Amino acid sequence: MPTEILYGGSPVGEYELAWKYGIGDLEVEMSVNGLDFAGVPENLQVAHNENGAITWTAPINDPIGKYHPKRSGTWFGVLDNQAYNSSDELAKTLRATITWGGYPYHLIGVPTHYGHSRAGSPKFQFSWSGIDISSKLYRRAQTMETVRSSRGNVITNKQALAQIFAEYGIRYDLADLKEIPINFQHRQNGRPGDWMQALLDTTMAAWCVEVDTLRCYQPATSGPVKWEYGDEAYLREDQLDANVTEVVNHVVVRRAAEASTAPPQGEPTDTDNNIKMFAFGNSYSQSFNPPLNGIRWEVSGDGLASDFICRNKDGNVFAVIAPRGAALGGLAYPTFLLHAGGAAVNGVASVSWTWGASSPLVPFSVTGAAGQIAFFGNQGHNVSGLITQEYDETYTVESMDSDSINRYGLNKIELRPNPLFARSEDAQWFADEYIRRKAWDSDPQTFRVNLNLALRVGDRVRIIDPLLGNEDRYVDQVTHLISDDSAQRYTRFRTILYGWRP
Repeated sequence: MPTEILYGGSPVGEYELAWKYGIGDLEVEMSVNGLDFAGVPENLQVAHNENGAITWTAPINDPIGKYHPKRSGTWFGVLDNQAYNSSDELAKTLRATITWGGYPYHLIGVPTHYGHSRAGSPKFQFSWSGIDISSKLYRRAQTMETVRSSRGNVITNKQALAQIFAEYGIRYDLADLKEIPINFQHRQNGRPGDWMQALLDTTMAAWCVEVDTLRCYQPATSGPVKWEYGDEAYLREDQLDANVTEVVNHVVVRRAAEASTAPPQGEPTDTDNNIKMFAFGNSYSQSFNPPLNGIRWEVSGDGLASDFICRNKDGNVFAVIAPRGAALGGLAYPTFLLHAGGAAVNGVASVSWTWGASSPLVPFSVTGAAGQIAFFGNQGHNVSGLITQEYDETYTVESMDSDSINRYGLNKIELRPNPLFARSEDAQWFADEYIRRKAWDSDPQTFRVNLNLALRVGDRVRIIDPLLGNEDRYVDQVTHLISDDSAQRYTRFRTILYGWRP
């Protein structure tokens, strides 16, 4: 026993002895569908990942192939990769309770893989591995109903996530997640885990699995340090890998609602997609592929644009905007086609309009000044049904890390427009968190310590280093190697450094 424990003058708890000094009792309970599995694997390796499933591996030294799922006997068909039954219910799990220094650690594993090797020997080296209860989120070619906020029914990220988890039967905890309104999300022919991650990325949130619950949370940027690791008695090894090529210190997030349009036949256009109109009359039209949502326009010049006739992708007229009216020389349209204003007009595959004189007292045949028109909107999804205070059609937000720019020079990127954002303030939050996360990721450091089963992703640790100085770090990956051999029993964890705060 270390002398500082014997003569330090202060009591040391049972688990403190275990995680600091590697001294304690290890008790293992493992089963697979009621069959005792304790003592079968050589060890159990478990990796906890932020924004990723738990992965686990149980290697077995199996000289006669007793545990192979193809070998007849007690273990026939047990240690395979068939976790779900014909009703798509979870029917096979590895359940483990590991008690180390009095602390109980629990794992529910869902098998996904098994294999063996017999190179140069008839003896089997067998391996069984898998992930956690989030396994259904990794299925491909899945489809759910599209999420779309509308007037009077604004959907939040928490509500959209809850829909995914309910659909795939996953227990969840969203208590520590920042809630924001979202605009729109396609959920077709994809993986549910990708839809989940996209929703979490809007607030730079994270997720992990804790036993039987998937927890979504905002990574801790402040608060008490949970663990302190100091001298060589605690730290077996560490590795730093700082890469300047990963530095990003200026980020732009933009939503430009302008649609890409081409001019009518025979009409020129300038570099801003402004369609120039020289002849007066109703011969102007424009197509949009994909259809334009929230259509609007800007006119420059002295003429008057009116009678915007909107057609859907089937070529049918479904709305008329800004009619001139029969009294002023326009056509008389059916009342149900007339657009009263306020609500958006969506799904416009083509539009035709009339270019006339600026004064309604001047007939269309009378010439007047030329003009230009440019159409705007969003192609591919309906965005304008949201109540005004919940939706910003256009925005440009930026975030910069001045300290990083001074040290590394400017590295500016523009992120792709995100249809999930409804408000510019949420895009600003995302930009600030994105650049701060990049500051963290530029300085990752990995440590190997005595087995600490209570260490979790999302914890804050303090590294006491007499050579390089003390640092508070954030844990984003934890791997435990659990073994009866105390020399092979350890925890390895990856950390990122808290960086600049916008």
